[in-house]
Amino acid sequence: MNINQIDTRHATSNSFELSRGNCFPFTGVPFGMNYFAIETHEDNWWFRPEAMHYRGIRLSHQPTMWAGTKGDFCSLRILPFTKHTKGLKVVPYAPQQSDFHPNYLKIRQLNNQLDTTLVPSEYGAILSMESPQKDKGIMISFPTDGKITKAQGHIIEGYSNQLHVHRTVPLKFYFHIEVSEKIVGFSEKDGSFEIDFADANTIEIRLGTSFISTEFAVKNLPKTKKELQLQEVTTQWNEKLAKITVSDQEAEKVKTFYHNMYRAFLSPQRLYEWDDNGQPVHRDAYANEVKPGYLYMNNGFWDTARTVYPLFSLIELEEYEKILAGFLNSYRESGYLPKWLAPEDSGGMPGNYIDGVIADAAVKNIATDLMPEFLTGMLYSAQQQEPNRQAGRSYANEYNTYG
Repeated sequence: MNINQIDTRHATSNSFELSRGNCFPFTGVPFGMNYFAIETHEDNWWFRPEAMHYRGIRLSHQPTMWAGTKGDFCSLRILPFTKHTKGLKVVPYAPQQSDFHPNYLKIRQLNNQLDTTLVPSEYGAILSMESPQKDKGIMISFPTDGKITKAQGHIIEGYSNQLHVHRTVPLKFYFHIEVSEKIVGFSEKDGSFEIDFADANTIEIRLGTSFISTEFAVKNLPKTKKELQLQEVTTQWNEKLAKITVSDQEAEKVKTFYHNMYRAFLSPQRLYEWDDNGQPVHRDAYANEVKPGYLYMNNGFWDTARTVYPLFSLIELEEYEKILAGFLNSYRESGYLPKWLAPEDSGGMPGNYIDGVIADAAVKNIATDLMPEFLTGMLYSAQQQEPNRQAGRSYANEYNTYG
């Protein structure tokens, strides 16, 4: 199946009372640091496929809607406008004439003849706004908390703050935007930032992001042409789907299989970036320092220990070894093997299910150089607990006292 046949809205018709998949319609690269989806509502079930309005394209790090309204720990919202929708925070769009795919997102607004297309990159995206109407611009706002620090010339910069902090150091998510047309207006009202551009039928917006610094966000800006970027991310996704070939007399079953397979490559998400020497680096959320090595986020081992990691061990070995190295860095920096990374360990579910992931990798001779330190972490995490029971083995103290 080709990635263009995947509709990211599959399994997104959800509510608190009824779950049909508990998924968001994410567009991005496999294992990407960011994902993009349109936001139709304000709560933690912020996408409804039946809605005919939207509040903007949301850059999201939300692993699950069950994480609550602050579960999208660092995010921002971009709402394109023309003269007919300028100043509005919710605008109509045409769901049946819009495209929702893993490799690109295209939103059609009929009332102002506006097509907005987003093509993701490893750490950002390329957006284009096309409309014959004048007075184009974007409204930037923050589902969590954030600020614009610069809107001048062709440059927009800012950051969003991490809410729902599980440990001691809140992360900052930096972004750098370059616009093809000059900024001619900037205003703020009620936490929303309205930015007007010089007139042009097509406006291109390039976005770079970083959890390390604004300088890294600039470096992470996509540099290729939009068409080449789309070709690159399409190839990445098609290579993932091609790892397994299935057939069935019922086409709907095959379709469901590949929609689920697309989602298998969304998490865990990368939380590392590349330095000037091409080496992986990340921000340690416990010490608030930039350190070498891989790091990953948005994974609960309760759900994945028996599912995606055994799958990765068979068909996704290159990424899997990096993921394991990232989990080991989580242990080194927190003192415990992780349970639920969002982005640091939330301890969101009981048990030490990562032990099963490590054991499965060990018997398959995967990342064997990491196993001695993993064993040390397994033994320690099984015998110790934090006072708030988020990390380690819950009730280990009581067990050691009473047996």
